[in-house]
Amino acid sequence: MACQEKESFDPRESKTARAWLGEPQWPVLQRSISANKSRDEIAAAIRHCGDSNDVFAGRKIHAQIHLSRQHREDLFLANLLVQMYGRWGDTRTALETFRAIPDKNLFSYTIMMTAYLDSTDIAGCKRIFDGMPLHDLVSWNAMVTAYAQNGYILESRQMLFFMPEWDVSSWNSLLSGTAQNGNIREVQEVYGMMPYRDVVTESTLLAAYAHKGYLELAEELFESMTVRNMVSYTSMVAAYGKSGMIQRAKSMFDVMPERNLVSWTVMICVFAENGLPEQAKRTYDLMPCQDCVALVAVLDSYAQIGDTVRAKELFDSMPKKSLIASNALMKAHALAGDLDGAKSCLEQMPEWSESSFNFFIELYGRHGFVLEAKSMFDIMPLKSVISWTNMTVAFASNGRVETAFKLFDGMFEKNKVIWNTILHGFALNNHRTESLELFVKMVIEGFDPDEISFNSVLSACNHTGNTKLGLDYLISMEVDFGLKVMLEHFHCVMDLLGRVGRLDEIEQLFNCMPSAPNSITWTIFLASYH
Repeated sequence: MACQEKESFDPRESKTARAWLGEPQWPVLQRSISANKSRDEIAAAIRHCGDSNDVFAGRKIHAQIHLSRQHREDLFLANLLVQMYGRWGDTRTALETFRAIPDKNLFSYTIMMTAYLDSTDIAGCKRIFDGMPLHDLVSWNAMVTAYAQNGYILESRQMLFFMPEWDVSSWNSLLSGTAQNGNIREVQEVYGMMPYRDVVTESTLLAAYAHKGYLELAEELFESMTVRNMVSYTSMVAAYGKSGMIQRAKSMFDVMPERNLVSWTVMICVFAENGLPEQAKRTYDLMPCQDCVALVAVLDSYAQIGDTVRAKELFDSMPKKSLIASNALMKAHALAGDLDGAKSCLEQMPEWSESSFNFFIELYGRHGFVLEAKSMFDIMPLKSVISWTNMTVAFASNGRVETAFKLFDGMFEKNKVIWNTILHGFALNNHRTESLELFVKMVIEGFDPDEISFNSVLSACNHTGNTKLGLDYLISMEVDFGLKVMLEHFHCVMDLLGRVGRLDEIEQLFNCMPSAPNSITWTIFLASYH
C-alpha cells in the first residue's frame, strides 16, 4: 500500500497559535527577508507591524532578521524591533531584544524607557534610566514625564530639579502631569515657576481649567493668548460643553481655523453628553474623516436617552463591532429599563471584557439585584480596582454598608473613587461618625479629597450637628485643597447653620456663593427662618 504523504504542518493553522500570534495582515511580509530586501523596506515593515498590532508578521520579521547575516547586527533595525514590542505592550520581549543589542546607543535606551512608560511601569523605566552610560535631555524628560503622568508629582519635580539643564518640554511634562493628577492650585504653582513657556504650556493650563470647571479662568486665559492651537480651541469647546453652554461650544468650534479628529469628536461628545443625539449624528455625518470612536460617541448619545432603536441601527451599521460599541448598546437597553435586552447583548458578544463585567455589576447594583451583582463579580477571571469599587458601590447603595466596608477593608489597592464610595455609603446610612473618621484616614493615607468627598463629609457634619467641623471643612476645601466650592457644599453648611439658628452666618454664606441660588438654595434659606 502506497504511503500517504503527510500534510505539512503550518503553525499558523493552529487555533492556539493564531490566538497568540494573531492573523497576518500584510501579505508582502509572508516572503522571507532576502538579500534584495533593503534596510528601508524592512524598517517600514517593522513600523507597520507595530502600528497595526500585527503580532504574527512582526515576530516572523524578527526571526528572519536574526537569521540574516546582512541585517542581524543592524542597530537601527534592532531599535525598531524594541519599539515594536513596546507598542504592543510586550515589555518582556522588548527588554530581551534590548539586552541582545551589543552596542546600544542613546536611542536604544530611550525607546526601552518609552516602552515601560507606555505600560505604566515606572520602576522598569527608572532601571533603564539608571543603567544609561550617559543621560541626555530626552532621557531626563522621559523620566519627568513617567513620574508626572502616573501621579508621582513630587518625584517628577525632584527629577526636574536634578536635571543639569531644562527646556520648555521638561516643564510642560511636569505641568501636564500635575494637571492630570493634581488640583488647580498645584497646576498654577507649577505654571508660575516655569522659566519658559510656549503655546503648549498655555494650552495645557487652559485644558486644566476647562477639565476642572473653571470656565471664567479658561476664558480669561484664552483671550490673553497671542498664539492659539487646536488644543486651545478644543479645550474651550469642551469647557463650554461641560458648563452646558452648547451654543457657545458650537460657535467656538465653527471659528476654529482648522480641525482634527479630536476636535470633531469633542464637539460630538458635547452634543451627546448634553442629551442632543440628533445634533451629534449630524456633526458625525459632516466629519471629513470618520472613525469608530466618534461613531461610538453618537451611539452612546442615543444610549444616554434610552433610544434603543436608533442605538441598534447605528450599531448594526458599524463595519466592526468593538467591545466599546457593544457596551454602549447594552447601556441603551439598561437606561431604557430593558435588563433582558442588555443581557441579550452581553450573551451575543464574542468575548466579555472587564468593562462588560463591570457594567453588569454596576447595573445590577443600581437596580437592587445585589446577589446577581455578586455572582457576576465572583465569575470574573481578573478583578481590577474598578471591579472591587463597583461591587462595593452595589452593597453600599443598597444599605449593606457593613458588607461594603469588609470589601473595602480587604482591598490591596484603593483609589479615590472607592474612598468616596464608602464615605458616601456611611454618610447615607446613619454611620455619620464613621464617615468623618474615614475622611481623616483617607487624607492621612495620602488621598487628596475632591468635591465628592467633601459632599459626603459635609453631609455627615450636617446630620451630626457638628457646626464647627462643617465650617472648617468648607474653608479647607479651597484653602488646603484648592477645590472649587459648589452649590451643594454651601447647601449642606447652610442647612447645618439653620438647624442651630445661626441666621447671620447663613446670610453671609448666601451672599458669597459662587453662582446664582437655585430652588434648593431658596428652600434651605427660607426654612432656616421657621
